[in-house]
Amino acid sequence: MRKSEFARKHGWVRSNINKLERKGLIVVVDGWVDVERTEALLAARLHMPAPRMRRDTATDAAWAEYRALRTRREEVKARLEQLKLDVATGAAVPRAQVLEAVFNIGRYFRDALAPIPDRIAQPIVGVSNDAAAIRAILIAEYAPILAEVEARLAAIAGPVSPDSSTRT
Repeated sequence: MRKSEFARKHGWVRSNINKLERKGLIVVVDGWVDVERTEALLAARLHMPAPRMRRDTATDAAWAEYRALRTRREEVKARLEQLKLDVATGAAVPRAQVLEAVFNIGRYFRDALAPIPDRIAQPIVGVSNDAAAIRAILIAEYAPILAEVEARLAAIAGPVSPDSSTRT
């Protein structure tokens, strides 16, 4: 049996096995503990207290805190590695890139909608009593803008849901 196994069997730390070996109480043959002879020697010396590992509550608390912090560290490292993988495979995009794309689409949308009132004021006055004609004028102005916004979004995030397209 190895020294570490013998120590574990008796609830000792391995360093105690080495101390007992130096005192001649552990019989080691070719690097292996001779269990029968060692236990006979130890039984003959029962008056000697068995070396035990002392438990220190402060040390136990420190180890528990260390293990908790180490676990947290490993979780963070795993999340960072997952994020790197997501970026590499295209499942995630850097935040700055998303913000720039959203800003550009918003600016296009604003710039495209701003001149519409001036363009359609005169045609609407001419057909002010005909709701269908007004609707057709509005759709003719807004449909290309909405289609362009949808195309720009699709270029960034993939196809947009068919329910979001302009209805005529």
